[in-house]
Parts: sequence; structure tokens; C-alpha cells
Amino acid sequence: MTSTQQAAATDDDARFDWHLVDPGKGSLGGKLVGHIRLARPAQLIWLDICLSLCIFVGIVGEMPPAFYLWFVLTAVLIDAGACTLNDIGDLDSDKKSTEGNRSERPLVTGSVTRQAAWFQGIALFAAGIILAAWLSPWVLLFALLLVLISYQYSFPPMRMDARPYIQQLFWFTFGILYFLAVYSFVIAYSQPMEDFLIAAVSMIIGVQVFAALGETLAKDLRDLDNDRAGGKYTTSVHLGPKRTARYAFYLSCAGLSIWIYAIIVLYGNWGPAALVMAVIAILWTFVAFRLVSELTDQYSKSSARKLHLGFISVFALLLILSMLSFV
Repeated sequence: MTSTQQAAATDDDARFDWHLVDPGKGSLGGKLVGHIRLARPAQLIWLDICLSLCIFVGIVGEMPPAFYLWFVLTAVLIDAGACTLNDIGDLDSDKKSTEGNRSERPLVTGSVTRQAAWFQGIALFAAGIILAAWLSPWVLLFALLLVLISYQYSFPPMRMDARPYIQQLFWFTFGILYFLAVYSFVIAYSQPMEDFLIAAVSMIIGVQVFAALGETLAKDLRDLDNDRAGGKYTTSVHLGPKRTARYAFYLSCAGLSIWIYAIIVLYGNWGPAALVMAVIAILWTFVAFRLVSELTDQYSKSSARKLHLGFISVFALLLILSMLSFV
């Protein structure tokens, strides 16, 4: 197989994402699909819904009441706004991507205009802030901080997603603010479990090391080609693919160790859900080691993509199992 054929095969291998259906530029339905894709609904599920529920359970020790869905909706609206604006900020690098998941985003294909995307992002932010203000002044404060840093993630003057290490710092800060927002809701409407602090903080640190640091390095690695072409000096561009892959693996191991230690030892959850978490962590470590070995031998878009999607899948599964460990 020639290098051109290999590149085409790799590109085809990167094109099975659920949101690659061409929405069509002209139809009303196509534009609606494009606007939905801008909000990245899959991310809203594995990040906002799962993370919101997991943090609440980690603080209170039981599943939340139905009223907590208003907080979850607040988080979803704000993150959907952030995702929309991030697509605007990433337009130049997405145009240069060899991966269909990037190069066929709505703004690149023209199914949604920049003006419409700006309107959507601001409207979603506004709706989330209004809900946060209704819930609690402290929830509002952390929601405003999340909106502020989310804007700075994609746009000047800071443009955090285009600076080495700053992107990882952003996501770590994002997670801490998220934790504090949930805690603010608990103080207003519920009651923390006794002596929760050490266990809950340990759990969120494990989550952050795994996801905010390890997963974002894997994402940088996946986007290495289009970030270079688009002039984004990310952590993976700075470190190179070999060191980025290794550091992602080390952070995965460290984050999973802290996270599972918190669930099993600090919380004292020795049930089936916690044990399944441990099994998944071990299996993922072997899979990640193999992928990282491939990437250190020779960078491959396909392997980088598998590593990133693996991080996301394990993250979502462990969040759900962390909740179930309290049941």
C-alpha cells in the first residue's frame, strides 16, 4: 500500500463518528441538525450529565432528587454554549484537519453561519446564567466564572486552547469550579454526608488528573496535524507526539489510582460497582499502554484517535460506576 493509500485509509478510519451525517446547507432541518452538532450533545452527556450526578453523589452519598435536574440543565446549557463558541474559535484549524470529525463540522461545511453560531452560543450562556441565578447566588457566581473562562478558552486575549499547558490548566480549573458549583447547590438544597470532604476532594482530584490532564493531552495528540496547520501551539505541538503520548499514559495511571482509591478506601465502597471500576481501570491501562507504544514508535492519527476515544469512554463509564457504588 502506498503512503497516499495509507493516508486515505487512515482518514476513512477516522470517519465513523455519529455526527458526520451531512446536514445539508439549504434545508431548515439541515440547519437545525447543524446547530445541534455545534452543541456537541455527546459531550454534554458524558461530561455534564455524568459528572454533575457523580459529584452530587460523592458529596451527599445518595442519588439526587428530581429538583437537581435544574442544576444539570444549567450545566448543559453553559457547556453547550462553550462548545458552540469553541467551534468558532477552531474554525481555521478545523478547515485544515484530515479527520472528518473536524473538517465536516457545521461551520466548516457552511451549514451554520458564524453569525448564527455566535447567537446560539450567547443565547445558551444567557439561559444557563438565568437558571443559575434562580438556583442560588453561589451557583450563579461559579456559573459566571465558568462562562468567563470558557470564552477565554477559545478567544483572545488568553486563547487557552492554543497555549501549551494552559489548556490542561483550564480543564483542571473547570473541574474545580464545577465541584464548587455542585457543592453550592448541595448547601442550598440538600445536606452533605458526614466527613465527606477528604473523600470527595480526593475523588475529584483523581477525576481531574485522568480527564482534565490525561484526556486533554490525548485530545491534543489526536488534533496534532490540524493544530500545527492552523497555527495553534498546543501542548502536543510543544512536546511532540512521543512525550505527549507517554505523559497521557502516566496521568491516566495516576488519575485512575487516586480515583479508585477514593471510592474503595476513603468512601469504603467495596461493592460490585467499585470492583468493576478496578477491572475497567486495569483493562484500560493495558489498552492505553499498547496504543501509546504504537504512538511512540510512529505517530498515527488512527491510534491517537483511539486513545482519545478510549479516555472518554472510560471516563463516562467510571463516572456512572462511581454513582452506582453508593447504591
